[in-house]
Amino acid sequence: MPPLFAFPFPMPPHPPALAAFPAVDVTEHQDLLLLTVASLLAMWLWLLVRRREEAGFQRPKRPEPLSLDELARSAFQAARSRDMASYRSLFLNGAEARDILGEDAAAYMGARNPIVLQRNLNHLAGELSTDATFVGSVPVTGDRVAMCIRKPGHEDRALLLGSVVQVGHIYRIFGPALSSTGS
Repeated sequence: MPPLFAFPFPMPPHPPALAAFPAVDVTEHQDLLLLTVASLLAMWLWLLVRRREEAGFQRPKRPEPLSLDELARSAFQAARSRDMASYRSLFLNGAEARDILGEDAAAYMGARNPIVLQRNLNHLAGELSTDATFVGSVPVTGDRVAMCIRKPGHEDRALLLGSVVQVGHIYRIFGPALSSTGS
């Protein structure tokens, strides 16, 4: 029986394109493919774990008090829990100080050091008892503000926070109640 389709010219034993390549063992290709897939899978798993670690770490949100009462309440909560990070976040940061003070920002940041802030926090925390409640904020003189607290069986008492400045719509403590000299 003649073939159904016949080429008009005779076919060589191997196509010329394939004849140019040496014979390769198929198992070597399978091993290389398996190694490539395993390494890609390992890299994918590493990236997945790495992304979860980065997503798990988030900087605590800095409070943004829109009123003096909110600022005083945040200071009350920080003093009651003796949380230095929360208390420090109520003050001007470097960028805000640079916007307000310009070249004097470095001197301000140097004077508002962690020792001064810790002394102020300890002073406020020492004045608060466990049964004290927050009442509100009270303007004192100029830009100075105090938080008003109430102890059961006692009159309301004002504790000086310090001088306050408004940055945009947010209030920040500019100068602590106790300076670096302790006054």
